[in-house]
Order: sequence, then C-alpha cells, then structure tokens
Amino acid sequence: MWGAAIASLLATSTIHEAADQCGVSERTLKRWLAMPEFQAAFSEAKSDMLKAATSKLRREAGAAVDVLSSVAGDTEAPAASRVTAGRALLELAFKSHETEVLEERIAALERSVGHGNG
Repeated sequence: MWGAAIASLLATSTIHEAADQCGVSERTLKRWLAMPEFQAAFSEAKSDMLKAATSKLRREAGAAVDVLSSVAGDTEAPAASRVTAGRALLELAFKSHETEVLEERIAALERSVGHGNG
C-alpha cells in the first residue's frame, strides 16, 4: 500500500513532489508520515538504499585508489592534479586509520561494559 509513496519519497526532494509522483494528496502523504508504521517502513527503505550504495562504494574503492595512485605517480600529469591525488590518498589513509582506531576503542569499551555486567 505504501510502496509507491515510499519509493517516491526516496526519489524526490519534497513531499509535494513525492505526493504528485505516487498519486496521493500531499495531505495524505503527510498523514502517513506521521504514522509510526509508515515511519518504520520508510526508515527501513532508506536504510536499505544506503546499504546498497555503501556496497557499491566498497566494490569501487579499489579502482578509485588505483586511479588516484596512477595520477599521483604520473610525472606527465599537471602538478596540481598530482598534488590533489596525493592529498586525497593521504586524507583517505588517515580517515581509514582513525576509523580503525575508533572501532578498536568501541570494541574495547563494549567488552569492558559487558564484563562489568556479567
């Protein structure tokens, strides 16, 4: 029942556009958005969409790093391009390291809390 409305909300930028696209009134769509069941279904759809996008990004990450590495190491490329690619590689490496450190710290805290309650 709500599938078209949820798809429209995901594909458009306003409630008005979504209502037009799925063929319901804006008032109806706003009423549905206030319902906990609709909110849960919409939230799940947004989460699924984000998971799909994240999976695609992960699949393409290696190729993106290869491109950046290629540009950074290409002595024929303009200096600005090489610097930009090198900077992007460094920033990504630092962010990756930060993420790993934070994940380790969170896991340690979770183990600590788990041991305190057990």
